[in-house]
Amino acid sequence: MIGMMSKDADDTNDKTMYWTTHGKGVGQITDSIQSMGSLADIPLEEKMDYVDSAIVDLNLITDRLINVVLEESIVRYSNNTLSSEALTKVKGITIVLEGSGSITATDKTEKIIELAESAQNAGVETFTIYMFDTIDLGVLHEQRPQWAELLDHPYINVTPFSFNDVSREISTVHEIDTLTKLTEYFDYDLKNAFVKAGNYDPAKKLLVFFGSSRTTSSDSEEGRKGGDYNNMLLADFYAADSDIQAEYNVAIKPHYRLPWINKYIKAYHQETLSYFNNIPYEVLVLGSGKSFGGNVLPEINRVDSTYSTLLFSVDKKVINTIVDYSDYLGFYSEKDNVDYMKSNYSLLSGWSQPSKEILANDMKEQINAPHIKVTNVYDYINTK
Repeated sequence: MIGMMSKDADDTNDKTMYWTTHGKGVGQITDSIQSMGSLADIPLEEKMDYVDSAIVDLNLITDRLINVVLEESIVRYSNNTLSSEALTKVKGITIVLEGSGSITATDKTEKIIELAESAQNAGVETFTIYMFDTIDLGVLHEQRPQWAELLDHPYINVTPFSFNDVSREISTVHEIDTLTKLTEYFDYDLKNAFVKAGNYDPAKKLLVFFGSSRTTSSDSEEGRKGGDYNNMLLADFYAADSDIQAEYNVAIKPHYRLPWINKYIKAYHQETLSYFNNIPYEVLVLGSGKSFGGNVLPEINRVDSTYSTLLFSVDKKVINTIVDYSDYLGFYSEKDNVDYMKSNYSLLSGWSQPSKEILANDMKEQINAPHIKVTNVYDYINTK
């Protein structure tokens, strides 16, 4: 959504775009983009149950019919995303995928179908789902029965979308300034997004590892500690591998819930590893090669990553390895420091979540990329 707004922004644009988000008040971002306040956040412990939607008064937005853009997870976890009265004020509905949970084999799309049918009955003109253009929709249709129902629905329009194309379309000074203001509004700092290692060589290619938020399906402190430990061992591996260091600058991009690894890099690998601060990968794509106050976000030449939706937005030619987390043995404590973890934790063989191996291999088929290696951290760092 940030990208679409940025590329449509220009000095004479009279099309007002409205943005409703978490935790921000009403505010004017540019002449054509205005924030209309915030939606109530869903408490973490309630996320697996359906909850009532936050109430947004569409009359406050405009007296005309409006186009509503919704993140898929808002629909997924809601009992009543848009009331029948609200639907009478809507011209079109656009759904943007939330993450890898949107494309798993579990039943998570039934609420989208319910909303689409309600919208169709209310006379809403269009219902669009933006899908990564790297996905073969025929393969998705075959692998995921609920997506087959969506793809076959005569009212629902599944539209391929390319982050790389949108990035190229953001080119004028005004569009780049709009992108900067939008990201700053959400507390993303493009100017300081990339911190270079001491031995950073601009003549080398850039390898980036993208981490996940935890080792288990439960979003717990212990699971996040497992993610920290896996990231720590991967950082040690990349810093010590002479072949990788000779060919690449290496950077770590942690999940926003695991920023601890950046502190570890600064303490142990400041000379050999770069890192990204808290900024979404998709924004890195949109800002790639663009200058923000004299700071240019780098081009990424090789991607190693845990299983993640971000891989659908990457040029598949640069994806080298899907390397997901292994389980670990250790007694979790909030006081565990790096020295304690190095001495008392040990990595176990195999996958912490075996389903990630299945999903990763499904992804290879979905994007037609047989060259991608699929492995886990234990095998990756112990097999050369």
